[in-house]
Amino acid sequence: MSMIFSNLERDYDRKYSDWELLKRYSRYLKEQKTHLYYTLIAIFAGTGLTLLLPFVLQRAVDDLLNDRSDEVIKYAFAFLGLYIAVWIADFIRNYENTKFTAKSTRSIRNDLFVQVQDHDMTFFDHNNTGSIMSRINDDVQILGDFVKMTSDFLVNVAIAIGTAIILLTLDLRLTLLAMSVIPFLFLIAITFRKIARKLSREWRVTISELNESFLENISGISVARSFGREETARNNFDELNRKNYRVNVKRSIFFSSIFPFVFACSNIGLFLILFNGGIQSVKTGQPTPGELIMYVVMLQRFYFPIVLMTTYWQQVQAGFAAAERIFSLQDVETKVKDSGKIQADELQGKIEFRNLNFSYNDKNPVFQGFNLHIPAGQTIAIVGHTGAGKSSLISLLARFYEFQEGEILIDEVSIKDYKLASYRSGLGLVLQEPLLFSGSIRDNIAYGNANASEEEVLLAAKAANAWEFIKNTSEGMDTNILERGKKISQGQKQLISIARAFLVNPRILLLDEATASIDAYSEALIQEAIYGLLKDRTSIIIAHRLTTVKKADLIIVLDKGEIVEEGTHEELLELKGHYSDLYQKYFAFQEVEIN
Repeated sequence: MSMIFSNLERDYDRKYSDWELLKRYSRYLKEQKTHLYYTLIAIFAGTGLTLLLPFVLQRAVDDLLNDRSDEVIKYAFAFLGLYIAVWIADFIRNYENTKFTAKSTRSIRNDLFVQVQDHDMTFFDHNNTGSIMSRINDDVQILGDFVKMTSDFLVNVAIAIGTAIILLTLDLRLTLLAMSVIPFLFLIAITFRKIARKLSREWRVTISELNESFLENISGISVARSFGREETARNNFDELNRKNYRVNVKRSIFFSSIFPFVFACSNIGLFLILFNGGIQSVKTGQPTPGELIMYVVMLQRFYFPIVLMTTYWQQVQAGFAAAERIFSLQDVETKVKDSGKIQADELQGKIEFRNLNFSYNDKNPVFQGFNLHIPAGQTIAIVGHTGAGKSSLISLLARFYEFQEGEILIDEVSIKDYKLASYRSGLGLVLQEPLLFSGSIRDNIAYGNANASEEEVLLAAKAANAWEFIKNTSEGMDTNILERGKKISQGQKQLISIARAFLVNPRILLLDEATASIDAYSEALIQEAIYGLLKDRTSIIIAHRLTTVKKADLIIVLDKGEIVEEGTHEELLELKGHYSDLYQKYFAFQEVEIN
């Protein structure tokens, strides 16, 4: 079985020029300009001190050949002092650069997290968690490593430029001869650049696929075991791992092949200087042995940064490839716009769907010209076959998705005109699959109201019938329930999610009632808690239980995104239409249980 991966690479990724990437990153440079300035000062100071070392060496050699031992000792101590000063400059550079890189990496990761949070649910429907996580964690770290390495890169550039200027001043003819190999180095760099970026991009994609596969298989381990698919899962992961291995080996071999070319070119330059300079020194006495040694050392200091920079090429292209993936994610347009100006502080709960058109993929419409009016304070039960549009209606009301045409009004105001955060704070959601977070039971109940007192949290737990099981846990409200509530049952998760809604005290309640696969006792507790939650609120319930349906003020029957029937339980049964059919298939046996 082949795995289907995220649409991020296919639908959202774009290619950026190096200049675009650097320009985008410059915003983070400005945020940390103090650390950046100190880093640059240390780079220039260290470069200047480094360039002095060959001159000290030249004077020491010439004094040694001329039998001036006192001068040699003086220059030896000067040489040592310069090395200590260079070390101090490098320490300051590395310290400030580390601070700068860590802070900018933190800012990028925070920006990405906020950007992802702002997306509507369509984005998450189309993209795997592993791919998103890979960009926020792995790619940001790769970019951070590249940025941290950039200070070393700049040091070597500065040394190469400074050395080149000194060499041209000392001996123009020899320097031009030594630099004759530079065009070949640039030709190599330009030739390798595009291939390097492509290989780095492929490498990052394979890592993303590995993350997706790992997360998917770990989260679905119980299903894999129940169907005996562990071997298939292992084979699929091994296939992806081999793909990553092949790309990584090809990438490593490619980058490793650059160094021999550059090293060979630099050695040709050194050979030309030693050959011509040596002959000239023997014939004319100029340059002196000390000057020739200094010149060779300076030339090595010119070539070494260039050779070293080619070893950075791998990290540079990996960094640019990571930056492309990061900024591609940042550039994905958010469909649900938070452009409203009205605070939704005191909603009454009157709801109206007016000529609503909506589809998930612009091809298969869910609603076309949909209309529904719900008076404030009423409880509306929505029933219908799978795919009728029940959950879509709640998702649109919560602004999880953006509808294409029409309006949804709350208290005669378009929901798009409300500030998004304040609007959603007036809603209470109890979903079919309750989602809890790692942390204590208290934290999960107070998730929507972090400022709630201990007494308020306790009252919410009691109102939701959750206190009975909470007080019997190992640490009561402080019990850690782990990720997604792994340590408690499905029914207990639902009770906590209802307690969470109680604590928020919303004017509008949206319930995707979840009582399937729950024991009868837990179901009774949940039903009782739901009835308490419905009081004095406008409520829309996707109903799966007859008891909930019969208690609703109005029952809406949906079929293919249209209201085909509406009325009370008794009225709809008399029609002998869609609701009657649903009743015979799903609800009739529940009537027997109740009686």
